[in-house]
Amino acid sequence: MLPTSVPELGTQSFLRIRTLDSRLWTLDFLWWRAALLVVVAWTFLRASAFAQSGGGVWRIEVYGMVQVEPGSNVLSLGVKNEEIRFSIQEVRCADQRFSVDRFLSDTTHYTPGIHIQGSEALLDILLKEKPSKRVLKLKGIYYTDTRVFVLNGLDPFNEKPKTSGF
Repeated sequence: MLPTSVPELGTQSFLRIRTLDSRLWTLDFLWWRAALLVVVAWTFLRASAFAQSGGGVWRIEVYGMVQVEPGSNVLSLGVKNEEIRFSIQEVRCADQRFSVDRFLSDTTHYTPGIHIQGSEALLDILLKEKPSKRVLKLKGIYYTDTRVFVLNGLDPFNEKPKTSGF
C-alpha cells in the first residue's frame, strides 16, 4: 500500500502547485493585457489631442478677390446659402506645417470648397463685394476636416511697395 499512497500525495501536491501556477499565470496575463490596453489607449488619445491642438485647425489669412469666372486658383465659398467665387492670390499661415498646396487641393475640387461662418456683418460685406474690384484679406480659423472657415476679419488689402534705404 505504501507505493499507491505516495503517488496520491504527490498528485495532490502537483495539482496544488499547478493550480497556484495557473492563478499566477492568469494574474500575470491580466497584468500584461491591462498594460497593453493602457499603452494603446494612450497612443490614440495622444494622437487625438494632437489633431485638436493644431493638426487640423489653422489660423490663416487668405488674400484674393471676388471673381465671376472660374480658374485654377478660384475657390467656391459657401456664404449664407449662397456661393461666390474667390480668386486666391496668397494664403499665409504662421505655422510651418501648413501647406498652401494642400489647402488648395483639398478645397478647390468641392462646391462649395469652403463654408464661411462668422458675424452677419462680415458675411454681408463679403456677399456685397463687387467682382474683380479690390483685393481682400480674409482672416480667420480654418478647420480642415469640415472645410469650415470662421471669418474673424475682412479688410481691403493695400500693400504699399517697400522703399529701399539707398
